[in-house]
Amino acid sequence: MPITMLNSNRYIIASLKPGDSETFIYNTASFVEIEPILYFLGVRNGYIVFEPIGEEDFISIPFLSFERLLDGGGYVIEDVEHYRWYRYTFVNSDYEFALANGKKI
Repeated sequence: MPITMLNSNRYIIASLKPGDSETFIYNTASFVEIEPILYFLGVRNGYIVFEPIGEEDFISIPFLSFERLLDGGGYVIEDVEHYRWYRYTFVNSDYEFALANGKKI
């Protein structure tokens, strides 16, 4: 399922194909939780739109509804020089969660 991530102003942050991941980069010398990073990057109060599969409608869901996206455990974390990379890969259960909890558009 193709995915579009939008910030709170509906500006496109990322467009992903099935199995793609999104990397959030933060300049830091120490460990920082993912939620404040998403807030400062304008992602936290945005939306995720899942494109339809077959006859399904587009599904929109607020970013805050995804506990896995706000939990650092769902990310692969890499330290590169003065940056910490948080990489999240969308999985089928994210789409299923959106179908059950999201709003059709």
